[in-house]
Amino acid sequence: MTMQEHHLAVSRMARYFTLGGGEPREVWFACHGYGQLASRFLEKLRVLDDGHRLLVAPEGLSRFYLSESPTERRVGASWMTREDRLAEIEDYLQYLDAVYADIFGLLDRTRVTVHALGFSQGASTVSRWAAMGKARVDRLILWGGELPPDLDLARRRSCTGARTITSPRKSSRRSAPGCASTAFPSMRSPSMGDTK
Repeated sequence: MTMQEHHLAVSRMARYFTLGGGEPREVWFACHGYGQLASRFLEKLRVLDDGHRLLVAPEGLSRFYLSESPTERRVGASWMTREDRLAEIEDYLQYLDAVYADIFGLLDRTRVTVHALGFSQGASTVSRWAAMGKARVDRLILWGGELPPDLDLARRRSCTGARTITSPRKSSRRSAPGCASTAFPSMRSPSMGDTK
């Protein structure tokens, strides 16, 4: 008898964190790196909270223990792994689109600029979201990561008017059609691995 793989769509709870508010001029969707949690990542971005920005940090849907040590049970999250990766990509695209819809259920999208910032593994995540999701992103910022090599930008929707900003440490030198590319200052990245 042959084993068969099946897929089933399920509803689940997912969380995201926000910082700032009021009447923002900018909304930043910030996707963390491998092994991070959204709340801790957002704390690192607190410096961007200038009273004119709403920072939104969705959390990767797969949480796990970072170590096997019984004395330290820190938890991290991941956007995807190579196991069943296409289904995980589709799941996080739908999730990020839902977060976007939730935020703009309260704000007027025409009055703000939308930035999508991805750190490490989050860089591949926001790249795919900007290219394949329903959200309209004005500026794509890749920090310590790059455009995923499997993302066929020629076949994806255009990001006309959007700018792609990449970290020089891992710059892919590739940007979406119609997107300008700008250098982003180099910053320290955690020692955790990266699964694109």
